[in-house]
Amino acid sequence: MIYKIDRIVTIEEALLCEEHKVPFIGVCLDMSEAICQPVHLRKVNIEQALEIRSRLSSTKVVFELPILKMTKSHFQFLRDYEIDYVQLFSNVGLEEKDLQNLREASIQLFITGQDIDPDDDPTWLIPPFLEANIESNIQLDIYPYSYHPWEQFLGAAAKYPECLQTHEIEAIAKNYNLILGTNFTVENVKEISQTFPSVKGLFFTIEDEISSTTGNCHKLSEILEIIKKVSTT
Repeated sequence: MIYKIDRIVTIEEALLCEEHKVPFIGVCLDMSEAICQPVHLRKVNIEQALEIRSRLSSTKVVFELPILKMTKSHFQFLRDYEIDYVQLFSNVGLEEKDLQNLREASIQLFITGQDIDPDDDPTWLIPPFLEANIESNIQLDIYPYSYHPWEQFLGAAAKYPECLQTHEIEAIAKNYNLILGTNFTVENVKEISQTFPSVKGLFFTIEDEISSTTGNCHKLSEILEIIKKVSTT
């Protein structure tokens, strides 16, 4: 199971992630022409992102583009900066020609912004434009903005058969590259890994000031401590 840490903003943070053998980190680009600007402050410009990438030897950098539609200029942007990994929002509305362009350029796609809620039908979890694009990575956030999201998810599934069930997510993970996010602890990382053996990985989201409105976020020090403890037990 792989780990991915999103919202890296400094070289020092990136090197710490590499030191902990994190395969992927995400950087959110602060783009002046962006249609949908993220509300968090952990953004970097393209020069900062490229500098971070240049300092890493094994950890891969995923460039998040805060846009709602891919245009020719965005594809040119990816080519100009030789970007191999790109992250887009689930509502970006990619068309088949866009996916084909990404495949031909050997750009690996990460899709974010998909939440797992109790009343979800499992068919809702995969954006329609990805139904035939099984090589893409889909980040699913479990019960964001809940106090104990993983525990609430398990409780709802056990109490209400009509709620989304663990076996339904596992079934999807057998056909798609799912990367799950939640409010992680050492204990539930192990439990999640056992519950979803087909899930590709887990993603962690950094936030400097944690509150009830920041969703499933952690401070980087907490994330690295969790990864360290899980890796040594």
